[in-house]
Amino acid sequence: MKAPSSPNGLRSKMTQHRLDHWLNTLGFDPASASLHLASSALAPRHAYAPELHDLLNPQGEICAEAVFDVEGVPTVTFFIDRDGLLSDAQRLNALRQKIWNQGLVSVLLVIKDAEIVPVPVTPRSSPGAPLNIEQARRDGPLSRADIQAGDIRERHADWFNLEERVDRKLLANLRATVNRLAETRTGSGELYAREDAQYLVGQVLFVSYLEHRGIVGTRYRKTRNVGTLHDLVTRCDREALGRLFDQLKQDFNGDFLEREDGSPSLWAELPDAGYDAIAHLLAATDIERKQASFFPYNFRYIPVELLSGVYESFLGRDDKKKLAAYYTPRHLANLVVDQALSGSKDLLAEKIYDGACGSGILLTTAFRRLLGEAEARRGGQQIALRERIAMLQKHIWGSDLSEAACRVTAFSLYLSLLERLQPTDIAALCDDAQVKLPTLRGQNLFSGPEQGDFFSPHNPHTQQRDFSLLLSNPPWMELTAAESRYVDKWADESGHPRTLKQVAADFAWRASEIARPGARLCLILPMTLLLKPTSQNFLSAWLERVQWLRAINFGDLKELLFAEGRASCIVLLAERREPTDEDGSAPIPPNEVFDYWAPKADISLAFGRLTLHGVDRHEVQTLAIARSNRELVTRMWGDAFDLSLWARMRLRGTFGQMFAGKDSRWTKRKGFHRTDNSKHAVRTPSEVFHDLKFLVPGMLYACPVVVASEGDPFPAKEIPAFSGDTQDLLEVFHGPRIVFPDGPAPNGTIRAAFVRGAASFMSSVGVIAGPTQDEDLLRFAAIYLRSDLMRYFSLMQLYQLLSDRDRVSLRDIASFPFYPPERHSDPEHAKAIVRQVAATSRELENINSLSRKHAWELSKPKLDALIEDYFGLEGDAREIVSESVNILRPMVRPYGLSHVFENASRRVDADMALRYAAGLKSELEAWRNARDGEGEFEVTVRLTNVARAGAFGIVAVRVGKHRDTAPTAERSDAAVDALVRAMHDAGLLPVQAQEQIYLAADTIIVSGDTVYYIKPQAQRLWLLRQAYRDAERIVRATLKSTLQSQEAA
Repeated sequence: MKAPSSPNGLRSKMTQHRLDHWLNTLGFDPASASLHLASSALAPRHAYAPELHDLLNPQGEICAEAVFDVEGVPTVTFFIDRDGLLSDAQRLNALRQKIWNQGLVSVLLVIKDAEIVPVPVTPRSSPGAPLNIEQARRDGPLSRADIQAGDIRERHADWFNLEERVDRKLLANLRATVNRLAETRTGSGELYAREDAQYLVGQVLFVSYLEHRGIVGTRYRKTRNVGTLHDLVTRCDREALGRLFDQLKQDFNGDFLEREDGSPSLWAELPDAGYDAIAHLLAATDIERKQASFFPYNFRYIPVELLSGVYESFLGRDDKKKLAAYYTPRHLANLVVDQALSGSKDLLAEKIYDGACGSGILLTTAFRRLLGEAEARRGGQQIALRERIAMLQKHIWGSDLSEAACRVTAFSLYLSLLERLQPTDIAALCDDAQVKLPTLRGQNLFSGPEQGDFFSPHNPHTQQRDFSLLLSNPPWMELTAAESRYVDKWADESGHPRTLKQVAADFAWRASEIARPGARLCLILPMTLLLKPTSQNFLSAWLERVQWLRAINFGDLKELLFAEGRASCIVLLAERREPTDEDGSAPIPPNEVFDYWAPKADISLAFGRLTLHGVDRHEVQTLAIARSNRELVTRMWGDAFDLSLWARMRLRGTFGQMFAGKDSRWTKRKGFHRTDNSKHAVRTPSEVFHDLKFLVPGMLYACPVVVASEGDPFPAKEIPAFSGDTQDLLEVFHGPRIVFPDGPAPNGTIRAAFVRGAASFMSSVGVIAGPTQDEDLLRFAAIYLRSDLMRYFSLMQLYQLLSDRDRVSLRDIASFPFYPPERHSDPEHAKAIVRQVAATSRELENINSLSRKHAWELSKPKLDALIEDYFGLEGDAREIVSESVNILRPMVRPYGLSHVFENASRRVDADMALRYAAGLKSELEAWRNARDGEGEFEVTVRLTNVARAGAFGIVAVRVGKHRDTAPTAERSDAAVDALVRAMHDAGLLPVQAQEQIYLAADTIIVSGDTVYYIKPQAQRLWLLRQAYRDAERIVRATLKSTLQSQEAA
């Protein structure tokens, strides 16, 4: 389908030629599915089809020539510098403002003759330097490689400031307005209620949307005799405003934000100062800075999902905390809906239910996908309003405890119904179509404590039980004993294993209860629910009711995914099993597996998208998780090697066996409690401790030895009494022992320290105490707890350090490998190591306190080697432990995008590539020998220059006779380009590989006796551990290729 590029007629051949020339020069392939042209028909199924339409519509207000998306998210737009666009600052800024309001595209590329100029969408950022066509190249600045890889951000960091995005700005203004309204006083002298302020701001938000989109337009105002919101607010016309909102409530079936008690209009009680605050909001003033916004928001372009999500983030904040409900970011909502609908046999046959719909971002996103599917089946023809209404009533269902949230859901769905329809004015539209908006609340949507509660027997939807998809972001909270809701009654009746009364777990179980066999569940769950050891009983039982298809663990993105620092989440896609037992369960097949993805914080977040590398994809056996969920923790950063090493090293013993059981000889506990709120707490005067030194956590940070006499005097005035058993405490306040605070060091080190003299400490410090004859072993254990080996174990085993809380407990320590020399395979050698480590500990103890830390740092490498020797680590295992703590550990859960980009800038060097190649060759030889194979391997690595945009590498593995040569690695753009051209010319490079080569290339190509593996240059993808995994993938790819060739023959 062709369309003119401007209102003046067909696109000139010269303009088309200029655009095509630049696209080709910069590597943007016009045939790519990621490049959308104004001259071509749009894909209705695209997740951002309405936004692409607004960007590319030749009769629209933006009129872009092309849009390039990365992983489906529009990222760059192309323009031709018509009529002096670049020299007209006012016109250019108006264009940027419209695009900024979409919250998607980051950069405009404006073509001006032989130059192209990058222009940021972000406010207050200046255009970049022009790029001449003679300097342009396919792997240079502004190229597809530069954009896909995110390298452009290294040159223009201010262009990608998340705080300057439209959702953050709008949210800040809405909150500031609510705060101002809550500070005003009504005519009776009372403060304006915060809840009323939230409702009122919500009304302003949605009426502005209706007016900016033309849904409430000239015809509507004329036939309904109402004015514009801004004009009425400016005049403080309370009566006219009441009439406007009464009319809107009638036309939108009452689904409008207001108080439920029938009290007077919110606007009638609003003082003049409140009207002034609303006027500033409508004028898009930056309320916190008290100045005009550089880019005012324009609801003509702000997507409805973003609008409902932003409103949800501040609606009833007190209730939200109480219900543990939070804003679902738009890119996460899109990913969740992608996953939920990925296995659908027929999208237009789905019945979708969200039992905790909030303001409806998931339902709205899903409904837009259904509309796109319906239009695609009609060749892009728009669906009429009457059919849209029928689709909505047939496919979309929801419930929520919050009345206000359900009103927002209904309103958001109405806006989706009306999106892009002509005429836009609802009065004209409904008159022309002879149809009215449907009633949703009380039909498709239910709210309140009875019908809206997912656990209530009075919820009509949960009794229906014929939904094909249950899609939800349920509340995350643990109920206290004093809280009583339908969930408790339901849980008592269902008898399922509860995990700390976590409502999200109850919701997941309830969802499986109301789902018919074969129905899918797609839930956003707290990571702790799936990874916490105390959740095991729940998981084991639940896995017999649902088959996990895919779990996506976003633990590493906690600080970046949710603006409010919400706990880490997992997106889980599952399918209801066909029950075979009376309790609704079914046996788990022994060969059943599911996809487990653990994406890492990536530069893609700066562009509003989520990227997944192949190294972060795993296949996990369901039965293994039913037995123990520890594998889900290990595979966040590790793999089968780490699972095997952990199991092997625990065979001889654990710390837990030193504390309990027939061979126990040590005790563990916490220090005294300064306060205790339990009813039966016994308070004891602290005089018994006054003669003891007092250890605070900070004294334990510097070194694995602390001298008791260097402690503080006991703070008798601050702590006149304590809670705890005096005798038990005194036993661990004397003698040889290890003490450590709950919080590890920033690098993950457990801050354990040996202490021998008398000293006391509070409950923020844990202690492991033993008899005098075990002093050397306790000194050894303290240094072991500080070692790189323990940092490695923490990375692979402690879920809380990887996601939510930097905390290490005595229970965690109990699970770690440890055994005394008598259990060692070579007891005498082990005793010698213990003596040597203990001697160093005493040397540190005798050094003055100012020099002790430096002395410890100097001795640590030698002590680490002794620890690894004691536990039998050799060769590659030592190398993998070292890589894990020195390369992987600093990447865990970065705080802020600057940390993300710092990690991304660390690229593989030639030495690391050579070690990788050697490890890959060695592991391939091990596979060959295990399978009684033949042939020798030649492994070469070719890397592009690190200064080149989208730096990547190609590993070539050739097999045959006389191939047993030493692995090689070199950095050469020419060598890589020649290899890529050769693969392309031979038809070996799939379209998908070409599309992703600069983004997250993860492609294995088998051609005759050679296997090519294309991968990015991020350091973590070139570790020795990755060489092991890549060898297995290469073997499997080769076997698959051989089998296909045999079948073809």
